[in-house]
Amino acid sequence: MKFGYSRYSHTPLNQYFTKYSTILTNASANITVQGTFDDTLSGVEKVTVKVGSNPEVQVPGSNIDTENKTWSYTFTKAYLAGLSDANTVKVNSIDVAGNISDTATFVLKVDTEKPEIDYKDILDADSDSDGIQVNGKLILSGSASDNNEMDKVSR
Repeated sequence: MKFGYSRYSHTPLNQYFTKYSTILTNASANITVQGTFDDTLSGVEKVTVKVGSNPEVQVPGSNIDTENKTWSYTFTKAYLAGLSDANTVKVNSIDVAGNISDTATFVLKVDTEKPEIDYKDILDADSDSDGIQVNGKLILSGSASDNNEMDKVSR
């Protein structure tokens, strides 16, 4: 997942993230976001990440590549498990001169609830006999629902 932005781009900042404006997770694995920066004058000194009302954190220097102008930050599954519902994530870069970039944002949504499933009873091919008899194909039907996006329904 690339989260790219450029401080001096003529493209509005959030247009870089239109396809993935929301990251949906069940907090079962770490999530790493990556981005780009551009400061040809004094150079980028630090990148900060703020999730919801939690304190702002600085991206470790080892995760900032000034030569390739990239950064990355990993949200651990333990950290993600402590979040609930939708959280706005704000990312800024600060250059050596102290200038702060425009804020790039995305939503980190934690969903730890299982989807609900409902199925209809199997119809009995012969209601005069005990048990369920199948003459031909067995047809099952039902529905599945979730408060968030469903990845897939399998049969």
